[in-house]
Amino acid sequence: MKIDIISSDGIHASEKEALERMRTAFNASEFSQSWQGYAGFMMMDTTYRDREIDLVLLTHDRLLLIELKKWRGKIEPMQDHWLRDGEDMGRSPVKVLADKWKILSSKIRNRLKEPARSVFIDYRVVMCGPADFSEIPDDEKAFVCTLDQFLKIAKQGGYRREFSTSCAGKPNQHLQVFTQFFRGRDFKPSGFSFNNFRIAGEATFQHPKALYKEYKSVKKDDQRHEALLRRWDFSVLSGIADTIDERARIALREHKVIGFIQEQCEYLDGVVLQPLSHPTRDDIDADFCELYRLPSRQLRLNEFVQRHGPDISFNDRLAIIKVLLSHFADLHDAGVAHRDISDHSLWLERPSKVSISGLLTAYFPEVGTVGPLRNSLRAGQAVLPEDSELGQGESSDAFQGDVYLLGAAAHHVLFLSPPPQAEGIFQWEEPTDITCDPDLADWFAKALDLVPSARFPNARVMLDALNGLAIGRQPKGEVDMRAFEPYRSEIMPIVTYPLEENLKQGNSHLYRSTVGGRPVSVKIWYGRRPDPKRSEETHVLKAFLDKAWLIKTQPSTSLAPIVDFGISDAGTFLVQHWVDGHGIFEAGAACETASDILALCHQLVKATRHLHALDIQHGDLHPGNVLVESGEVRFIDAIDLLQGGGVEPHNIAYAPGDYGTVSPEQRDCYAVAKICAELLDCVSSWGETDPAPLREEIRRCLDRELRVHALDLIDAL
Repeated sequence: MKIDIISSDGIHASEKEALERMRTAFNASEFSQSWQGYAGFMMMDTTYRDREIDLVLLTHDRLLLIELKKWRGKIEPMQDHWLRDGEDMGRSPVKVLADKWKILSSKIRNRLKEPARSVFIDYRVVMCGPADFSEIPDDEKAFVCTLDQFLKIAKQGGYRREFSTSCAGKPNQHLQVFTQFFRGRDFKPSGFSFNNFRIAGEATFQHPKALYKEYKSVKKDDQRHEALLRRWDFSVLSGIADTIDERARIALREHKVIGFIQEQCEYLDGVVLQPLSHPTRDDIDADFCELYRLPSRQLRLNEFVQRHGPDISFNDRLAIIKVLLSHFADLHDAGVAHRDISDHSLWLERPSKVSISGLLTAYFPEVGTVGPLRNSLRAGQAVLPEDSELGQGESSDAFQGDVYLLGAAAHHVLFLSPPPQAEGIFQWEEPTDITCDPDLADWFAKALDLVPSARFPNARVMLDALNGLAIGRQPKGEVDMRAFEPYRSEIMPIVTYPLEENLKQGNSHLYRSTVGGRPVSVKIWYGRRPDPKRSEETHVLKAFLDKAWLIKTQPSTSLAPIVDFGISDAGTFLVQHWVDGHGIFEAGAACETASDILALCHQLVKATRHLHALDIQHGDLHPGNVLVESGEVRFIDAIDLLQGGGVEPHNIAYAPGDYGTVSPEQRDCYAVAKICAELLDCVSSWGETDPAPLREEIRRCLDRELRVHALDLIDAL
């Protein structure tokens, strides 16, 4: 008995194991030695879609269409779907196979001549794993068997028990006809697929030690859905991770890190590539695979720089770096260090979207770590100075290691190439082909310092230092009118977003409308357009548009998402989701315990710091501008367009006395500290909680004791 494998690439290791067991069993019996199999191919269908076929078996009285499933757990029906331990596995494999049976039957009738065209065609779903399918309906169960049961058809008695009636036609006597048919125009070699996603093209990344390969994959029944498919080869870790438990500890670790991140900062769900498959220990086998959600337009760092880098201005590249650092600052704030930041784990999209993957070796608060395995698991090629002979004896932590790797990534984005390397170690050298601001050069030198303790301690401090540099800002007297071209819009706001409720008219027109069934606020500054003769107003307009662009492209959970904005013929306009929440003090009054008030204060501080991490400042925070919607703190009126050189709006009660001399960021910190102080005053009973340390830090912030209004220590408490 022979199995003709048309494509070995598309066959899983578990399927190869099942096919080998069939080959052995059928060749060991004289009854089944003359059978023939075909495996690893696709049946093409111009009407619907191509169908994957695991195995076709030609016996002495029928053609068998076989679907192999290596499943564990309890299988239960849900309408026409099957659930495995409660997880929806898609449409019933029996019904899917029945569809393939119909198409194959039609092709055989239309393509082949007698007697081959009249063979009887049957089908079975063969369970290769220890799944319990006792709950599926009897009409489907008749077409399902275990691999051990199926192997019994190698003997005449077992064959008769499985197929009670004998059929006319002898498929195994027409091998030449069927071989030409299955290798003909209606079929093609199958590509590898997993969980209904099929690999598209060659590997986009291979682990340096071949531990896994990553591929772009598309959903077989809807190619609009793309995913990152990671295919493991644990044979590389032979002698290191041989048992299921050892392999599971490695393969499932990224899922644990992502779970921890979701608990600490849920808004990073849109930044960290999210898993589409949710494996357990029992799913770890020799051909283990994972799926991660992959935004279609994002490219890995190196490909992004090569394809788009030269077309992106220096200032826009700087904006990308700030977004990148803001994400890692949030990770570091949550106690997570990546430890493998490189081309493979950074995904970029214009204008400034950044995603993160590759958290396999990440540090996060847990009992066990990958420890000595880290070097075997790391995918990045860069060598940390502290991990080399050069850095022996130097104390370091995972966050300072991230700072070094982030410095290299920032260099790659800003200067369109990684820093120069000596023996695999990145080193800062001022570029010779571009003038580098001295302060920026110092920033890079500190980030890429060979001595860990001389670097920024974490990504948050690194970002704050970059935001503090006066680079990428055009001199006040100059107006580049070309900079407004991307913001010009053909729409007429009042037509595209019809007025439903008039809210305010004055320097601007504010009204309520609806977009896609969701309420929005629309604000129009009639006649407000760039004018080279009014440079001050034009600079204010450019700053407004840049801020709107940043908020729209890098959404923050603490701000209402921007639906649309730009410069129309009517004037400048802004459309945002309508925020319908409770005031911060109203939310505080609803808190039942002191700990609830503390949690609300912490949420307010956290939201403010996240805003600042994106290099966005509100500038006029007060209780009227802070709402709580669905348990989340939201800031309103964070973006506004002032008249000419008018004084920025500010609420005197929540602005520091030195309002005019401090930055908008410090004004925000002062206002938040004062709001927190007033929330604490609402608590009638503290129980065992001692608010004194928190009150003291609020006082230090309000009094500018450290010569700055800052929230760092308040957040730490």
